[in-house]
This record gives sequence, C-alpha cells and structure tokens, in this order.
Amino acid sequence: MAAAGCARSTRSNVPTDTASSTSIKRNNRLERTGLFREFVELQPSEPQILGFANKFGVLTDGQDLTVDTDFGRTLVHGETLQLWQDEIRALSLAVSLWDATSVGGNRLAAELKAALVKTRIAARGPASTPRYL
Repeated sequence: MAAAGCARSTRSNVPTDTASSTSIKRNNRLERTGLFREFVELQPSEPQILGFANKFGVLTDGQDLTVDTDFGRTLVHGETLQLWQDEIRALSLAVSLWDATSVGGNRLAAELKAALVKTRIAARGPASTPRYL
C-alpha cells in the first residue's frame, strides 16, 4: 500500500487518500508557501508523484478508476499518473514564464511564451480528434 488508507498504486494511477486524513493534508498545504515551486520541481515519476500526493493530497476530486491489484480488478477513487505529469509540465512552463517576465528577460519570456503556445496546440491534437474533460 502506498499510504494508510490508500489503494494500491499502479503504474497509471495515483490513489486518493481517505477522508480522515484529508483535512490534515489540506491544512498542511495551507501552511506552506511556495508549494507550487516544490510541485514543479517534482520528477514526473510515480514514486515522486505518489510521495507528494501522500504528503499534500490530490489535485482534483478524483474519479472512479478500475485498477489491477493482487486481488483482481478493483474500483478505486483516484487520479491518473498522466494527469499529474501533465499538470507538472503545465505549471512548470507557467512558473518559468512568470520568472522570466518578473526579471525582465524579454528574449527568454518570448521563447517560453512560444513554448506554451506550441504545447497548447499539441495538446489539442488534430481538429478531428475529440477531447473529453
């Protein structure tokens, strides 16, 4: 088990925590400044993300996911590893852009802005591909 009250982690899912520890994690997040910088410094690997999630909680309300466990397929409530990796990447670009514009680095800011636009266009995919939320 990844943490007390958490479902077993799989390569594609980050489990949510139990309700009893949610308020503790919420308070832990509220007492920290610069948590967003710790988040963007995460390696996008399962162990790094799972450690952060176990310490600070989940990104969203989560969703019901079916995962393979030692006991067969099980329904858990959690978030996908891909969601975390995407959010780390997106916030990293935003923080880099913020830092570049804050110090007046016009050339770097322009490069980062172009990277954000390119990433957003790539994330949309071809016009014929439906994207679901």
